[in-house]
Amino acid sequence: MKHLKYHIIAVMALFTVAISFTSCGNDDEPVITRTTLTYNTNGATSGTTPAAIMQETGMSITLNSGTGFSRDGYTFAGWNTNADGTGTNYAGGSSYTLNSNVTLFARWNTASSSNMTEHGRIEKFASLPSTPPANHSNPGTIQIGDLMLYSSSTLVLFYTTHNTSYSYTRIGRIDNPTGLAAALGTGSVTVTFELD
Repeated sequence: MKHLKYHIIAVMALFTVAISFTSCGNDDEPVITRTTLTYNTNGATSGTTPAAIMQETGMSITLNSGTGFSRDGYTFAGWNTNADGTGTNYAGGSSYTLNSNVTLFARWNTASSSNMTEHGRIEKFASLPSTPPANHSNPGTIQIGDLMLYSSSTLVLFYTTHNTSYSYTRIGRIDNPTGLAAALGTGSVTVTFELD
């Protein structure tokens, strides 16, 4: 009989401990939730996918700037919430607030490179493999950063501002040409163009 009584006391003691353990929490303490951002390099051909980031919900983080991975024939163009680029865009290195679990996909721009030859200390030029449509006119003044088509298939990138009597078809221009002349130098260079 003493043996049976001993077991009943032991069970009662365990039950009491369990109750006191669950009731010791403080309902006034805030519950901290964590949110995860996962990167997907979306077709990268080399490098490593950036590590996922787990952070307290509502906190800001800095997005990966596109370092550590690459894709042949493309340049990194930021992140998007959809793999096909139809979602919301975020620039690499920008601030991002984690409000829910999310996967961001790398965006890629098609890139092509041209070996461009120096001419007259005002421009670099390269012959294109085909003849694009042209609508030549005289621009009067060429601005630093202008990208023009000369003749039937000569691509010209200007790195000085000057007046001209020649006719060109305007293709585009560099938005911020600060430092362009120094970057191009005085010899032949390889210039990479990308389609956004």
